[in-house]
Amino acid sequence: MRCCLAMLKMLCITTCLIVFCGLESRISRADDTNYEPPANYYSSAAGLTGSALQTQLKTIMSTGFVGRSYGDLRDADAVLDADPNHAGNILLIYSRASVSATWDSGVTWSREHQWPVSLLGTSDPSNSQTDMRSDEFLIRPINPSVNSSRSNSPYGTTTSSGACGYQTSGYWYPGDADSGDVARAMFYAVTRYGSFNGHSLSLVNGQPATYQMGDLNSLLHWNYTDTPDAFELRRNQAVYSSGLNPTYYQGNRNAFIDHPEYVWSVFVDQANDTSITTSTHSVDLGRVIVGASLGTQSVTINKSGVDGTYYSVTSNGNATSTVSGRYNAFAMDTTGSKTMMIGLNASTSTAGLKSGTVTVDNLDITTQGGAGKGANDPDDVVTVTGSVLDHAAPSFNSSVQTTALTLDFGSLQQNSGQHSMSFSIFNKLQTQGYTAALDLDSITPSGNTGMLTTSLTPFTNLIAGGQSSYAAMIDTSSPGDFTAYYTLSLSDENLPGAINLSPMTLELRGTVTAVPEPGSIMLLSIAGLLDLASFVWRRK
Repeated sequence: MRCCLAMLKMLCITTCLIVFCGLESRISRADDTNYEPPANYYSSAAGLTGSALQTQLKTIMSTGFVGRSYGDLRDADAVLDADPNHAGNILLIYSRASVSATWDSGVTWSREHQWPVSLLGTSDPSNSQTDMRSDEFLIRPINPSVNSSRSNSPYGTTTSSGACGYQTSGYWYPGDADSGDVARAMFYAVTRYGSFNGHSLSLVNGQPATYQMGDLNSLLHWNYTDTPDAFELRRNQAVYSSGLNPTYYQGNRNAFIDHPEYVWSVFVDQANDTSITTSTHSVDLGRVIVGASLGTQSVTINKSGVDGTYYSVTSNGNATSTVSGRYNAFAMDTTGSKTMMIGLNASTSTAGLKSGTVTVDNLDITTQGGAGKGANDPDDVVTVTGSVLDHAAPSFNSSVQTTALTLDFGSLQQNSGQHSMSFSIFNKLQTQGYTAALDLDSITPSGNTGMLTTSLTPFTNLIAGGQSSYAAMIDTSSPGDFTAYYTLSLSDENLPGAINLSPMTLELRGTVTAVPEPGSIMLLSIAGLLDLASFVWRRK
């Protein structure tokens, strides 16, 4: 009978989780500047580590604190846990299920103490009470059935995964989207309060006793595997901001959301062993012609060392990266690598060099891990460049753009041999260092091309400012007036943005005069003498 009841209970819990587990378990991570702390909010913690840092964070997170009652949370959650995709709804912890924000006495959702009140040696507070049990960072809306399923279990197990929370080996796994959130809430709890009812609070490995919470090793792992997403960042701001949450703002922030890189120094040690390097420090996106898009290139971010760490990626100039901001992390107990695509967000309407940098910074603040480890790990800077070229500029003239050329051989005597004239094709320089090379793709002849010929042949990649020289020839073996045309089809070199350029035309002209036959010349000479003698006789 006990077995049947247990199976029925498990079926009920499983059904509940299936029904209430949100289809979108995560809200996409975003580094929204609207959710950033005020400038210098953590300046008093700069340079501190370990217990000194934790003490200063307690001061920072207590300053400006406005306590809200446990009853206030029935209405405050409409702002704190608002579903960004469904107005009037909130997202529930351990499932990210979206439900109406309206409080209906706990039927649709109830209030979850992430640190179970039984592990504080007390019970649920009254709606009028204000203490750690009503802190907005530690209370979240939850489905009542899931709340019963979690009961008073501590958080734990580093190898678990899944979209929804569930029991596993005496621990509670919060679900993939909330594992890091609850870890940072627990780090906040022991740092902000330090004690409850005169008893010191602590995070421990394994099963906790009263005034303890665990499992610390699991919480540490989750801090690095589930980085702050847009929902958590906004919630942190909603707890703090009177502008975003005018009625129920609490006036303080969770430092471990704003700076999750503090966790290692405060809760582990001062010897983080991580180094972060990029696979290259130089990315050349190559050359394109004006109007075309510059591409992207893959760069690998490599982590050595087995500790967990956060890193930031910052783009400057025209550089872009698919990884950005400071909420990027490598997990504990493993080395690893991640890929980012680097590009340039630059106008290609004008020629020139486009450039920028992408900086990858290991954010860990510990200094005792050795050279190149943790805070001693220097930034990796990737320089990104791309060249935009003007179109090629074909011309028959080196100084003036000329796309038509006429070569006239004049009048030549028949059988006087082959005559030639030289000419050149130029690729005029448009922008120094940034003009595309020129291709002569084809030559189309017409007219008397048997008598007027050229040494023209197709070519590729005539450099900007360069020239290619040729000859035009006329054949004098036959008399006549001759004209030939050669139409040149040209284009930019084979690069993105290349186009077919305006054609050029070469016109060749020449006249070949016939030479009289030898007999005809003699007869003409005799006739001339007779005419001369007749003229002289008449004169006498």
